[in-house]
Amino acid sequence: MRELTIKREKSFVGCLGKMKVYIEDYTAQDLVINGIPCRKLGTLKNGEEKTFVVHEYQARVYVIGDKLSKNFCNDFYTIPAGYENIYLSGKNKYNPLTGNPFRFDGVANEDVIQNRKKGSRIGIAILVASIVIGFCLGFFGSFFDTANPKLFTYDEFSITLTDEFTEGEYEGFTKVYESWECAVFVIEEDITQLIDAGSLEADASLEDYCQLVIDVNGLGEEIKPETYEDLIYYSYNWTNPESNKNYTYTSFVYESEESFWIVQFAYPEEDAAEIEPTVIEWAKSVTLF
Repeated sequence: MRELTIKREKSFVGCLGKMKVYIEDYTAQDLVINGIPCRKLGTLKNGEEKTFVVHEYQARVYVIGDKLSKNFCNDFYTIPAGYENIYLSGKNKYNPLTGNPFRFDGVANEDVIQNRKKGSRIGIAILVASIVIGFCLGFFGSFFDTANPKLFTYDEFSITLTDEFTEGEYEGFTKVYESWECAVFVIEEDITQLIDAGSLEADASLEDYCQLVIDVNGLGEEIKPETYEDLIYYSYNWTNPESNKNYTYTSFVYESEESFWIVQFAYPEEDAAEIEPTVIEWAKSVTLF
């Protein structure tokens, strides 16, 4: 037997949640991650370091957020066979669209890199699937009633959509609202934590925050913050590689006393010209109190 020590470096990303640590084990299975039977070792809080007793054979060590997102919001490190103790470190990386996953430090293994890319593709595919399901549910419901304005509230946030929207859940988002024509994803981020982590300056503007979101999501240099009246936003198109269907994502950013907020609208690109005027009205309705 030997000791495996893992340090979860402190980060504003996912700071309130505990990460779960699993190790490949075909004899005492608690969970299957990416087809690999695993045994749970424990949890790691933000900034916490823990030591676990493990066997001397080669095995993959996984860190996940939760069981629902285990197959796309995960990272692994293959510890070699031997009796020497192992020390690993890592932290959660900012990427709200894929669940702000944990990443081990200094891993350049091609299998790990491909797993990370696969996780991003799966996360986005699940996001699109939730949009499609919302579209279908709302479409059939629209045969029976006409849409009326409906106020949705959460904590200090509110938005006026229509009664065709229903509240849903998706890992990594504060709130989700779905209808047949559009899905709305809401993310709240603590300003102080962003500043303490060095991601933003203390005097950063809302435009600076918008650029940060663009950068950390790797959207490319051609995507820039834009303004429309009092709104600040960015927009991009994405093609689902499986269905070859195109989607438009338009994200508006807002600021309250303690938080930045992202409100992202997702809809089929072919419907953009028709729906975008309504999206603007919905974005204008956002209130932070």
